[in-house]
Amino acid sequence: CWTDQEGHCACRRHHATKSAGKAPLTRNGSKDATTDSGQVDYWASRWPDANWGVACGVVTVLDIDDTALASQLKKNQRLIAEHSMVATPRGNGTQIYLIEKNPTKRTRVPISQDGQHLGEIRRAGSYVVGPGSQIAGRRYEALTNNAPVKVEDAEEWTAELLAGFGVHLREAPPQAAQRE
Repeated sequence: CWTDQEGHCACRRHHATKSAGKAPLTRNGSKDATTDSGQVDYWASRWPDANWGVACGVVTVLDIDDTALASQLKKNQRLIAEHSMVATPRGNGTQIYLIEKNPTKRTRVPISQDGQHLGEIRRAGSYVVGPGSQIAGRRYEALTNNAPVKVEDAEEWTAELLAGFGVHLREAPPQAAQRE
């Protein structure tokens, strides 16, 4: 999908505001993901204004929505030097791309000890909007040009990372664990 300058769906499929600019245009969503350049070129010519989705599975994406935490992460020199990072426009968030040893786990919702929703760990069957895309005229911007870092387990890695910023996680309630 793509949006107008106000953030409303502009692809004529009347997506709700929350999914405008993020809703897949292909019949099977992230299951239609491909690296076939011919297919990608076809989609680009069919929907020249559309945003691009990155299917998770090969990559796992830590998608931080909490503005204060995302701001701290984007300033951390170690993360900038070592990780693939993208700034997101809604809420001034950030994405950190990882390669997980066992990417078959489900999407998880990290929640701090005080109950604050921090974002999601996006995995197989899920997707994120990729760099270069835009919503309401605000772009998803690549902050670094690094390859995704390999980690054993994204949940453990995330817990260790956030503990360094004074944020301690608790297990998300079962109904919040899978949002797709």
